[in-house]
Amino acid sequence: MKKCLGLFLIIMLFCRFVYADAVDINLNNDSVRLIYGIDYGAAEFAVGALYKKQKNDDSDWVIHMGLKAAGVEAFDNYDLEGGLGGRIYAVSVGGDEVLALGIGGDVNILLHKTKFGFGVSGYYAPEVVTGIDADQFWELGIRGDYRLFNNAKIYIGYRLMKTRIE
Repeated sequence: MKKCLGLFLIIMLFCRFVYADAVDINLNNDSVRLIYGIDYGAAEFAVGALYKKQKNDDSDWVIHMGLKAAGVEAFDNYDLEGGLGGRIYAVSVGGDEVLALGIGGDVNILLHKTKFGFGVSGYYAPEVVTGIDADQFWELGIRGDYRLFNNAKIYIGYRLMKTRIE
């Protein structure tokens, strides 16, 4: 899985024919997350993968695919971006497998004069739509960002993914 994610990243960085409305790359010392998104009118479709190396040489991974209704509302001093929808998650954590349908969305605020922004996101899958080895799954995130230019942001954030194993 690690080699596949590395190859995917290299192809996306150097292939000039890749078309996406959004490419999101998250890195830290022991994990990588890639998200590829495309806008379809007022909807946004995204696929993503997360790989996390554990200390015992095991690895956890998450693959997700989602569709949400998304939009932008412009105000005098800020833009408000947001969306509501669902994601299908396939997860392997600690040897357990999880399949979940999460419902949620995100809200981002961009301050015009400073180019700084912040956002929150969250998806939750209750017991009725979570299966295999788990009975709940959720993902929560918060981030602060800076718009470098019209089509590029850098950000720092915190993301928490949790599941309740049966």
